[in-house]
Amino acid sequence: MADMLVKLYNIHNSYVITKRLLENGVRIKKALAPDRNRIASFAKTCAKEDYSDEVGQLFLIIL
Repeated sequence: MADMLVKLYNIHNSYVITKRLLENGVRIKKALAPDRNRIASFAKTCAKEDYSDEVGQLFLIIL
């Protein structure tokens, strides 16, 4: 299987792209500790397996 990681830290901040996304109802923001449960719940709806442990570990790394 190919590596499917996306290096989000390499994405340049673009006002034009951000504005276009907002016009289409998409808002991108940094995930904060209070968002952990919502993100874990979202992950459960997108995957066949439970990735809540992985979501928790990511918060330990990025916060």
